[in-house]
Amino acid sequence: MLKSIRCDKFLSMNEIREPIIFHRGLNTVLGSVDAKNSIGKSTLLMIIDFVFGGTDYLNKKTKDVITNIGHHTFEFSFEFGTETLYFSRSTESPNLVNICNENYDVIRTISLELYNKSLGTRYKLNENGISLRDTVGRFFRVYHREATDENVPLRAATQETINSQITALIKLFDKYNKIIQQDKIKKESEEKFSTIKKAMKFNQIKSPTTKREHESNNKEIQKLELEINELLKESQSGLSDLDALKAQELAEIKQSLSALRRQRTQIQSQISALESDKDHSKKNFKHDYESLRKFFPEADFQSLDNIEEFHTKLSGILNHEFRERINELNTLINLISTDIHNFQKKAKEIETTPDLSKALLIRYAELSNSIRLLKEVNANFDERNALNEASKKEKEKYENLVKDTLISIQNELNTKMKEYNDYIYGGLKTSPEIELIDSKKYSFQTPNDTGTGSLLRGLIIFDLAMLNLTKLPAVIHDTIILKHIDDPTIEKLLELYRLTDKQVFIAFDRDTTYSSRVQSILKHSKVIQLTPGGNELFGRSWNELVA
Repeated sequence: MLKSIRCDKFLSMNEIREPIIFHRGLNTVLGSVDAKNSIGKSTLLMIIDFVFGGTDYLNKKTKDVITNIGHHTFEFSFEFGTETLYFSRSTESPNLVNICNENYDVIRTISLELYNKSLGTRYKLNENGISLRDTVGRFFRVYHREATDENVPLRAATQETINSQITALIKLFDKYNKIIQQDKIKKESEEKFSTIKKAMKFNQIKSPTTKREHESNNKEIQKLELEINELLKESQSGLSDLDALKAQELAEIKQSLSALRRQRTQIQSQISALESDKDHSKKNFKHDYESLRKFFPEADFQSLDNIEEFHTKLSGILNHEFRERINELNTLINLISTDIHNFQKKAKEIETTPDLSKALLIRYAELSNSIRLLKEVNANFDERNALNEASKKEKEKYENLVKDTLISIQNELNTKMKEYNDYIYGGLKTSPEIELIDSKKYSFQTPNDTGTGSLLRGLIIFDLAMLNLTKLPAVIHDTIILKHIDDPTIEKLLELYRLTDKQVFIAFDRDTTYSSRVQSILKHSKVIQLTPGGNELFGRSWNELVA
């Protein structure tokens, strides 16, 4: 726990103040009877946030302290069991923290990040996977910070997402590790499914695209397996006839050869026709009418020359098209000739097969290979579906785990808040409730009671529930949180503050109209009292003009 803070800029009547000593339970920064402002109550709460590793003391409106008194250093101590740790941190180098001895002589300097991590370890927050600042930053509710909105009690800063707030809540209840583990399993399952989908998309893995195609492959597998069984039966019973096998195979090959040869002949005929047309297009008609000049020397042959010129150009275009088409057909003939050659070679191999076993072996190998390929592609299809189902299942398990975790936390908080609310009102008023809808949405309210005082009372009760249900080490409530709450409720809240074994820091204006019980609690919980006229935190208030 925080044990002490001192600073040579803390003054009272021009004298340096003694260290401020803190204790477990309620620690009150007490103000004046007339509720005077600008005496340093909120500033001291911001300094407490500063020694807990925060940065808002310099980043927010309290930075006017530097303007008026210059840079300064805080020396502070924490107590954990029988061990006391001493530190110092300066406004001039706020990203560094000094580790000190009991006289505050610097032993070594570490980064603010390392300091926060070390302090978080001391408070055993790291066991829950949450940092010190991610914890206390939500519950240090000081006027100059962004954690004072009573409608979003988990928000540490204005721009923080709801998901981050709920994640921090789950961590504080030490229920995040199971979710992280399931989230990891879910992501691994999604990655496996995504990988096989991409592999199939880019044809790195062959697979049926539909269930119908998968079933068709299974039927083909059954057909091929039946054929293999028949081959084996014939071989074992001696009923296989090599000549019959050869004849069947050769008949199929000859049928294919006949079709290919007919196709090749047809294409060759097309080529011959194109060659003939090409030659015809080259014909020169000019000599056909040259002799006419002898008989009709006065005739106009220019028109015929123009026709002949057009014919020559047309002939060039046609020749180009003829050549392209002939080349295409020749390429096709070459492919067909290759197929014919391969079939002829296979027929020769069959005709020269020396015994039945080799013929059976060749056919058996062909059938087995076909079955293997079909089974592989179907297995890929099955694996894809299995991975898809596994991915859906792990996602559902993750969502159910998050849902069950949120319901569990919600019930714990609402039960504890009702306990505190019943203590205050004897069960006669509705208690604040939190509803954790999902990982990105929650609501906080007091049913049928939307007054400002009720909302702020609900916020305090929520913080006390969090303080006593989790490893949250401390909360801070500024005057702005407390001043709108009615006197009887204040008395009960102060009693609840005192009951905790952890630390609560509040700023409170002393008012003699409060009950004697309130006065007594404030007196015994006071760590410092600030008043105007030289007893402000820094010995003066710089919003007052000097006469």
